[in-house]
Amino acid sequence: MSLLIGVAVADSQLAQPIIVVIFIVIALQNWKRISSFINTPLSSYKKSFTVWLNKQKRKELK
Repeated sequence: MSLLIGVAVADSQLAQPIIVVIFIVIALQNWKRISSFINTPLSSYKKSFTVWLNKQKRKELK
């Protein structure tokens, strides 16, 4: 979330602050949708990574 605000703050010096405010409001309203869109591939990546780590540990134990 802080990233979106940071981008908006950086843009406010170039664009009109009103556009930035609208952007923040839209981002806040759609935050759950955006975060689920980002987190779904991340969680599947984490699962495959932990599976890989466990396999590596088993190899070391043998």
